[in-house]
Amino acid sequence: MGHDAFAHHGLGSAALMIISALHQRPDQTVGELVGTSSVSRATTYRTLRRLAEHGLVHHTGETWALAPRALEGLGNSLPEADTCPALEPAHGWDTVAEQYGTTGLATQRKALHAAQRAAYREALNRLAEHRSRAVVIVRDGRQVLVPTPRPDEVSSAWHTSYGHVLEAQSDSADDPFAPHPNTQIVLNTRHTSRSQLNYAVPEALQLQHRIRRYNADTGIQHSDIVALAVDAFLRARATHPNSPVQTPKRPDQSARSTLLTG
Repeated sequence: MGHDAFAHHGLGSAALMIISALHQRPDQTVGELVGTSSVSRATTYRTLRRLAEHGLVHHTGETWALAPRALEGLGNSLPEADTCPALEPAHGWDTVAEQYGTTGLATQRKALHAAQRAAYREALNRLAEHRSRAVVIVRDGRQVLVPTPRPDEVSSAWHTSYGHVLEAQSDSADDPFAPHPNTQIVLNTRHTSRSQLNYAVPEALQLQHRIRRYNADTGIQHSDIVALAVDAFLRARATHPNSPVQTPKRPDQSARSTLLTG
């Protein structure tokens, strides 16, 4: 039951579990309810007390049972039951939700989830737009699909040290500062080699404060934020990564001896 009465600050989900357990098997002790409802003992005591305040459950001796119309959210006070007499019995789940101030939470949650799903689909569509468009030529009156070049056919200037092919810019011009897919691959590679960027920037721009705030909102590491921002800016101006600098090999011992004797 996704009703507002069972929201976190209302009766809670444990109340729903206990009501279900008592509906399937009435007259249970607290120890039995712990097993049948899969709720801890402390939470069971607290939830039973809360349900009893609304007249939804009653206990006689050590056993607990639901009120006759508890499933409808209607409570009552039985004279022979130990129910708190200071509170008025519940008059429906909507009334219980109003008393706890949780009315409308389920609707808000559904709207939030719908918005999140829409944003996720939009992100997938933007990612799909980053793919290169197919090239088609007409030969002898027929359309022929031109295959994309293989990685070994692409110039080494477009390769990373891990063999990935980098593009200067995505085909999508809607958001030129969107993270490039190949940049994401490089950042997500576990053993990507990194180097320091030591540049003085104007304090008035508050870059460090904004980076920390963006990190708190997204969880992206500070270094990755800087890498994504600078890379997107330079790609938008057609400044693509060059081929990695090859570290010269150290000469072996024989070559070194030749150099010394020569």
